[in-house]
This record gives sequence, C-alpha cells and structure tokens, in this order.
Amino acid sequence: MGDFSVFVRGENFLTDVDGVAQRVGFFTTCHVEAVSAELAGERAVGLLRADPKLIGLARNPDDDPFRLVIEEVRPIETFAGLRLPRTGLAVFPE
Repeated sequence: MGDFSVFVRGENFLTDVDGVAQRVGFFTTCHVEAVSAELAGERAVGLLRADPKLIGLARNPDDDPFRLVIEEVRPIETFAGLRLPRTGLAVFPE
C-alpha cells in the first residue's frame, strides 16, 4: 500500500454562484492510500462522489451529472503536512 496525491478536474458542475445557478469547473487534490496509481485514481473519484460538502453544492439533475477527470496521480512519501483527505476547490467558469 502506498500514498498518492491525485489531481482531479471537475467539469459541468452546476452550483449557485452569488445566488445564480451556473456551470463551473474546479480543481482539487485528493490524498489517498492505494496499492497502485490506477486504484488511487479510483479511490479519489470515489472520495469526491461521496463528499457531503461537494454533493451539497451540486445542483446537477440526475440526467446531467458533473464529471470528474483524473489529471495526474503521483506517489508521495508521506501525508505529513498535507490537508486530508483533500484540498479545497479552485473554481473556474465554464
């Protein structure tokens, strides 16, 4: 089992911005333990899909969900000094 840092891009994320529903994208970094880089990516996506704060912000209808794209997975030595289980969101307009 190893430690990984997974950089994820969110797309088609419908949320309220200043009281108005808007589609935005976001970046975040998840820190997970996994046996391989591929499984680390899967764990990061699962972590985000189950995140109550992220789910609470999403306004997407069931037939138009937001997407999560794994941008980079890299092994790291330790989680020491990192924000766990993930960083905040860097949001950008789509």
